[in-house]
Amino acid sequence: MNLIPLLNANRSKVLLIGDSRSIGVKCQTVYNASIRGLQMFHLKTFQTDGLKNIEVLILSLGINDILAGYETDYILENYSKWVNSSLIKNEKCSIYILLPLEVTNVDLFLRSSENINNQIRLFNTQITDVFGDISRVQIVQITKLNRDIFASDGIHFSKRGNELYSNAVCNEIIKIRMDEY
Repeated sequence: MNLIPLLNANRSKVLLIGDSRSIGVKCQTVYNASIRGLQMFHLKTFQTDGLKNIEVLILSLGINDILAGYETDYILENYSKWVNSSLIKNEKCSIYILLPLEVTNVDLFLRSSENINNQIRLFNTQITDVFGDISRVQIVQITKLNRDIFASDGIHFSKRGNELYSNAVCNEIIKIRMDEY
């Protein structure tokens, strides 16, 4: 896994770390370090010390871990360690967690989209339970998108879907930032 985009993280005060679904997110002043196939365990090798100048860290992760078949407890454990380390090492950093969207019409590794979506819903509930009461962590759930934003694989976004998702994410971030002041 090539983590080079993360090495340039200090180019902005706002950093987005995500997977292929987040690559198309283009918000003003946000450095997008999303990487195709990124899973939480990949971040174990990336030390949070490099994020000392980041004021807002946006995480859009979890879908690849779920699609790979990892249990939600394992994913949550890795997520928690990394988020908590980021909060401890950077006292001025706020973290926005973008909850993974469900998939459509996917049969992946003998798992139906219903089975995968059940795990996504469980993961989203667990993330919200763990981080929902931490003042420097905001849970962001993008809900106003139609299911036709997906490409034919049912996992990734279509070109139009990328635009709509990017706009929704940017609008949510702006709204939360405005509420903080």
